[in-house]
Amino acid sequence: HCAKCHGEDGRGVGPEAPAEATMPTMTDPEWQQARSDDQMAVVIRDGKSDMPAFGERMRPEAITGLVAHVRAFASATP
Repeated sequence: HCAKCHGEDGRGVGPEAPAEATMPTMTDPEWQQARSDDQMAVVIRDGKSDMPAFGERMRPEAITGLVAHVRAFASATP
């Protein structure tokens, strides 16, 4: 579901991203450093702005795994 808006590579250019939404570039080291794992997990669980909440659809372990996946974008090459 994430790639629809955030893109397969986490750069925020997914095919279903709302035109008015400002998607983060999750490969940006500054973006990565500005957020703790807990902060990311809260956004995934509770949603934020245009992003829906996934807490009722994902188990806590899956959210933790997704945070780790997002962290892996930090090592992606531009």
